[in-house]
Amino acid sequence: MARLNLRRGFNRIFWSLTVGWAISCTVLAPLYLQWHLQTVADSEHSKEYARCAQLTGNYAADKACFDLADRNWNARADDRSLKKFWIWDAEFWKFQLAAIVFPPAVLYALSALMRWIWRGFKSPSGAG
Repeated sequence: MARLNLRRGFNRIFWSLTVGWAISCTVLAPLYLQWHLQTVADSEHSKEYARCAQLTGNYAADKACFDLADRNWNARADDRSLKKFWIWDAEFWKFQLAAIVFPPAVLYALSALMRWIWRGFKSPSGAG
């Protein structure tokens, strides 16, 4: 029966999870932010439309209110467009880079520490 190489197996698991983590931070996080911005914009647009619908005035005032609501919604459309998928400000990407690098580095350091502690309990191989 073949002996398991735990170190190589855990390294492969770690690097596979790290790559998956990096992909989720660089693709899923911006997509989630766009979805969230879209949801907020749609919610505000619905509230503005509801407020405009309650107006009981002349046609020109009501139409101006609805036009303003549409202009506000279109102004928010720039933030949630697919053209700006990865075009976020530098502060966002500084945070994302830290979120990509820091958790796997901490996990790897903790596993190295645990391995070092575990080796301290083993008897030296030369001792009888």
